[in-house]
Amino acid sequence: TRPLSHRHAIAVLDRSAHFFVLPWRGHSLLATTDTPFTGNPDDVRVEEADIALLLDTVNTGLPDARLTRDDVLFGYAGLRPLVADPANPTADTYGASRGSEILDHGAEGGPAGLISAIGGKWTTSRSLAEKVVDRIGMQLDHSPRPCLTAHRLLPGSEPPEHALTETVSLPDDTREFLWQCYGNRMDELLGLIAETPALAAPLTTERPEIGAQIVYAARAEMALTLEDAVFRRTGLCTLGDPGATAIAAAAELMAAALGWDDTHRLAQIKQVEEKLAPFRKTR
Repeated sequence: TRPLSHRHAIAVLDRSAHFFVLPWRGHSLLATTDTPFTGNPDDVRVEEADIALLLDTVNTGLPDARLTRDDVLFGYAGLRPLVADPANPTADTYGASRGSEILDHGAEGGPAGLISAIGGKWTTSRSLAEKVVDRIGMQLDHSPRPCLTAHRLLPGSEPPEHALTETVSLPDDTREFLWQCYGNRMDELLGLIAETPALAAPLTTERPEIGAQIVYAARAEMALTLEDAVFRRTGLCTLGDPGATAIAAAAELMAAALGWDDTHRLAQIKQVEEKLAPFRKTR
C-alpha cells in the first residue's frame, strides 16, 4: 500500500491476532493472516477476504490510515507448516505452535537413520538446521566440529569487492539499489553488464530493476519461469503491474537465457499477467 510509516514497523493488535505494518521499498507491507489451507499448495492465492481483513484491522487500529482496496498494489500468499498439538488437535492456526520439532524415525520404530524437521520458520531456520546436522552427526557416531553458523554472515553480506564496482559505470541510485539487493554479489551482476552493457538499462522508467537482474536470476538463482524472475528473484512485479513493456523485456531476457521458443515465452507472459490481474483492476 501507500506508505504509512517510513522508518518504523507498527504492530496493530486485534482481539484474536496481531498484524504488522512494515516499511518496505517506499511503501507499506501489511501482514500476516493465518487462514487454514488444506488444498493443493499450487493453488494458494491471495483471497479478497484476507485483503479485506488486513485493511479493516489496520484502519481500526490506525484510523488516520484510511486505506481502501485501491491502495493495495499487490499481495502474495504462502504456506507455513505448523506442528500439531496432540493435546489440542482443534487449535486454530494463529494459536498453533510456531516452534519446530526434530523427529528421529528410528527411535519411534520407523526407518533407522531417517530424521525429519517439522515446523519452524525462516527466522529460526539456521538454528533448526544446526540442531538437525548435530543430530545426524550423532547418528553417524561422528564428533562434529562446533557449528559456526551463528557467527557466519549470510551469502552476499561480506565486505564488498571493489574491482568491478569501480570500473562499471552506473548511476548512483542504481548502484545503491543493487547493493541493497545483492550485497557483495552485486559484482556478479556488474560482470554481466561488463560483458553486455545494454543489461544496465532499467526494464521500465517506473522501477529500478535492470536487465542484468533477470539474466542473473536465470543463470545464478535457478529461476526457471518468468514468475520466478519477476516475483521471486527480483521485485519487478511485487509493487504491482510494471507495464506490458517491462514484462515483455524480462520475458525476452529469460527466453534468451533459457532457450525458450516464442510459444513458451508468450505462455510465460500470460501467467504473469494472470497473477497481476486482480490488482490491476483496482488501479
